[in-house]
Amino acid sequence: MTELDIATETVGYQLLKPRMVLMEIKTEWGMPSFLRQILGQYKLRPTRFSKFERGLKDGFQRHATAY
Repeated sequence: MTELDIATETVGYQLLKPRMVLMEIKTEWGMPSFLRQILGQYKLRPTRFSKFERGLKDGFQRHATAY
């Protein structure tokens, strides 16, 4: 039987740099003004991030293959 408890072991490698945090915000009709204000206060900005793309790119780089 495979252990499925996420707290027991980490498999693979980190996709984010140390101390880097990813927060996903989903809204149905754009970002509310109060949320824009909070993000601006902490100098946070929207950015594109794909776990699949990042993992694929890192995998190729680890094996010295052009991406």
